[in-house]
Amino acid sequence: MIKNIVLILKLMKYLLTGIICLILMFIYKEDITFHPTKYTFEMQHMYFFITTAILPFFRLKHQSWFISDGEPVVSYKQKALDLHHQDLAQNHKDRKWTSNGVYTNPFEYTSVDTMSHDNMSEWLYSVAKSMIMSMLFIFLGPIFIFLDIYIKYKK
Repeated sequence: MIKNIVLILKLMKYLLTGIICLILMFIYKEDITFHPTKYTFEMQHMYFFITTAILPFFRLKHQSWFISDGEPVVSYKQKALDLHHQDLAQNHKDRKWTSNGVYTNPFEYTSVDTMSHDNMSEWLYSVAKSMIMSMLFIFLGPIFIFLDIYIKYKK
């Protein structure tokens, strides 16, 4: 029961992503305008509507094509802090950092992580990849489906 609900929610999320991509494409092509508000229907839009309807099922089947699962993005600040901690671990055993008699490390940050946008960058990359791949699918749906069939046939 819960699996079915999660599946339906995923399909709805993927459909919403496809609809957003479709609207952005129509705005870019000026088929949708806001001043005055109008929508110009063309026959090619039927193709776009059909591929948008197929998109959620294809995304569910091939999530790795649309969602970024790569290594997390690490900023240069976090890399520098990690190298500093590595240096501490290797070279400063049994010694104390002192600054005017205070037993602390004056170069250490107040937390073990830097104030950076590492996680934000990873999230933005994932969203951008999802949107771009969804737009490509809406434009080139039959090619994606052909690739899927071809890959299955080769296995």
